[in-house]
Amino acid sequence: MNILLTSIGRRYYLINYFKKNLNSNIKIISTNSSNHTSAKNYSNFFYLSPKIESKSYLKFILSIIKKHKIKLIVPLIDIDSKKLSKNIKMINKYNATLISPPYRIVNIINDKFKLYEFLKRNDIITPKTYISKKKFLHDFNKKKIKFPVILKPKYGTSSILTIKANNTNQLNIYYKYLTQKISSEYFNKRNHKQKIVIQEYIRGTEYGLDLMNTIKGKYYSHLLKQKIHMRNGETDICKISNKKISQMCKKISELILHNFLIDVDMIYKNKKFYVIDINPRIGGGYPFTHILGFDMIKRLLDQVYSKKKFTSPYKFISKKKNIFVKDIQISQID
Repeated sequence: MNILLTSIGRRYYLINYFKKNLNSNIKIISTNSSNHTSAKNYSNFFYLSPKIESKSYLKFILSIIKKHKIKLIVPLIDIDSKKLSKNIKMINKYNATLISPPYRIVNIINDKFKLYEFLKRNDIITPKTYISKKKFLHDFNKKKIKFPVILKPKYGTSSILTIKANNTNQLNIYYKYLTQKISSEYFNKRNHKQKIVIQEYIRGTEYGLDLMNTIKGKYYSHLLKQKIHMRNGETDICKISNKKISQMCKKISELILHNFLIDVDMIYKNKKFYVIDINPRIGGGYPFTHILGFDMIKRLLDQVYSKKKFTSPYKFISKKKNIFVKDIQISQID
């Protein structure tokens, strides 16, 4: 009844978070498409996986589920959540639980424009977003939107290829550059005609939200952090925030239907939270939540292995006003 962490990359520290809450009979298996990961040092078993877009990827994952009697599967990047949730019936045959929102939801939130339409349709505040440069320029000329704006891949992740344009000339240059660049990225190899979104720039304070549901997909709790510094799409420096956001959290939880944790990026301006992005997985800012004393992983494992039932929302309270910083740790791997 072991645990599989897929596409683990740099997030080897999650292995220790899980192990701390497990007895020695439960093993941690991790996979990654590159051997260059410290997870090899910490996992009970590590496997080099095919690329997620490979036709052999699902077969590979299913073989590990069978071989190691996997009870819990935790994908750690967006496209992995999409691939595995799409094939949930095959996973269910092995009585394994996939930690992910349903495929129809993952398919929406992995697409920046679909996410915008989804949030807008459900009355959640989000920056105005365009899939058509022509439509954007039309609205700009009608003074319905102004510069600066953000250009990003429609299927982007980790803030890769995200650029701010301050005027029409920059917009045209960056749009052409991104069109060429995105074509080489694996998440856009399909022949999409519209690969870039143009998003209203909101000048405000950035926040990261760890939003936890029960294993049954009901709102359980959250932790809000104010971002002080970002690097490569992940929070490097932050502090806890006690801004009241419970009602918004409950609404998002009901929409996303995740069975553990999602990572929500937001900007606060004029007493309003704008949802910028939703990641269907444990986010890069989770270590801060963990260090602050809110062990969400323990609560997941309590439900899965100890069969505890969390029926009432839980309010985590921390009086810490410290600023927290991620440090670099060097690991040697074989």
